[in-house]
Amino acid sequence: MEKTIEQLKQEIATAATTGNDNAFNSLIKEYNSRKAEVAKALQVKALEEANALAGARETEAVLIFKDIKKLVPNIYHRLEAVKAAGFTFKVDYSDASGVMTHVKSVALAVPTIKAVRTGTRKSSPTGNPLEADFQAYATQENRDKIAAIEADLANGIIDTRTANSRKWVVKNNVRKAAIAAGKLQPIS
Repeated sequence: MEKTIEQLKQEIATAATTGNDNAFNSLIKEYNSRKAEVAKALQVKALEEANALAGARETEAVLIFKDIKKLVPNIYHRLEAVKAAGFTFKVDYSDASGVMTHVKSVALAVPTIKAVRTGTRKSSPTGNPLEADFQAYATQENRDKIAAIEADLANGIIDTRTANSRKWVVKNNVRKAAIAAGKLQPIS
């Protein structure tokens, strides 16, 4: 007979309090594997339910759309007036403990406003642009690495994004080396 998760928890507690490390470790492994099985079974059940309801949900969505158009014939104009593309309506529901939540609003679907970039960036550790620090402290080896990256880009071996990323790494390493050598002072 297979143990329940609760029985496993009780045995784990007993093994932990008695100091039986081997039994404790074995029970923990069994518990973790069972927990994964239970989670997978719940996931499979939820997927089966969603698949079974898919057709009915699609039909219901179409019917709700038609009902709303009949009930509020000027809904398009009202949504258009506030530049909304639609809305989400939720019914009152009870949580796991049975407490009812009364939803008293509708969420309008409105365009997302992207954050405006102000042009300010995270300041550099030295207060200088990366390119300026590179030009001031790069060795010939560093300049050769940049030239090789640009040659790979020109020959189509790498794309622009990869080239920029690789050049940034080289230039940033030059800056870090200059700071470490005391040639360049970081700002606080």
